Amino acid sequence: MMKLLAASLSLLVSCTTIDYHTPPANDWPQLTVVEHYGIGTKEMSKHCEVPWFMSIQACMVPDFKNKICNLYFPNWERKDVSDRVYEHELMHCEGYDNLDDTELHDLWEQWKQTSTPLNTQN
Repeated sequence: MMKLLAASLSLLVSCTTIDYHTPPANDWPQLTVVEHYGIGTKEMSKHCEVPWFMSIQACMVPDFKNKICNLYFPNWERKDVSDRVYEHELMHCEGYDNLDDTELHDLWEQWKQTSTPLNTQN
């Protein structure tokens, strides 16, 4: 039980710190930011891929195919989201991962290997 609690706390702490020392991939795409507000607990859990019982302030979900950066917030309006949280999610849209994490980098590399580029003509 203590290990699970420690892992959960570690996850929460790491999600609050952007790794500015490791730049995004050179070919990270320019993504259009689309903001979604007033997202309920179950929907946040689905979009953000976290257990329903975890309360999170926001998450970013990239859509590389359509070049969109989806930002999800449980708050109803932008004014209800702290600038720190909002700017943190925007940094993810630019390809920055959280400290000690390579999730966005890995998603981008996986997408490049398994998807047809948008500019390919058939």
